[in-house]
This record gives sequence, C-alpha cells and structure tokens, in this order.
Amino acid sequence: MKTRLLIIIEINYNPHFKNIFDINNLKTWINECASIKNLVAHNVRTQKSELENIKIRTKYICTSIKNS
Repeated sequence: MKTRLLIIIEINYNPHFKNIFDINNLKTWINECASIKNLVAHNVRTQKSELENIKIRTKYICTSIKNS
C-alpha cells in the first residue's frame, strides 16, 4: 500500500526530486520510515532501536539532499 507521502512525491518526482533521489531508493526509504512515523504521529513512545533506525534513515535523506 502506498503512503500519501509517496503518492505526493511520485506526482512531483520529475520537477522537484529527480535530481536528488533515485525513485526506487526513495520508495524504500519511505516504506522503512512509515512504521516509525505512524508511532510518532499517534503519540506512541518509540523504542531505542526505533529511534536509532530513524536517525540512520534521516541521515541518509539529509546526505542525499546535501550531495545533490
């Protein structure tokens, strides 16, 4: 199932994201982050491992933007 975020990015991929991300890598990143995002959105306390996971995912996206 596609997340709303992924649908928005796919619609706007060519003009805004094409030079920053490979669409398949971006889809993977969004899918990996979705479960943690849902916990945060519903005010559920995250585990230490989930926090570390999102830090790694965030570093990837920030590095991709910086290197574009």
